[in-house]
Amino acid sequence: MKSNFLAALNIVLVLASESLSLLRNALKSAKFDCPKEAKMDFSMVDIAFWQETEPAFRTLQEALAVDPLRQDTQTRHAVSQWEAELAHYLFHVFDRDALTNPDCPDDILQRQLTARQDLASSYRKHKARKDVLALVE
Repeated sequence: MKSNFLAALNIVLVLASESLSLLRNALKSAKFDCPKEAKMDFSMVDIAFWQETEPAFRTLQEALAVDPLRQDTQTRHAVSQWEAELAHYLFHVFDRDALTNPDCPDDILQRQLTARQDLASSYRKHKARKDVLALVE
């Protein structure tokens, strides 16, 4: 039972960590023409991510501790709910931090919207996300 709990928790943490990386990359892509060469301090984004997503994570952790095999509908719902809240958080932060000026030049707006689309696509197709969703199939 404990190994099932730890395995599920690990899958969840991998998605959280890799989602933060996707968010960082998307923010760089939105802000810079050459994001790979750009330097950006993400310490505030990182701290906020872990602090602001922790309550949903703790709720999921408690559900998995009680039902590590995810046999109960409530536990499966908790997994799905956590993933949905994580996705919502990513796009909320991206929109808040990257889409700040509705009057910006078209080329910059296009870069920002492309970065958002790439974030959506990368997140949706991410193996770690599929692994989390597979926990409740």
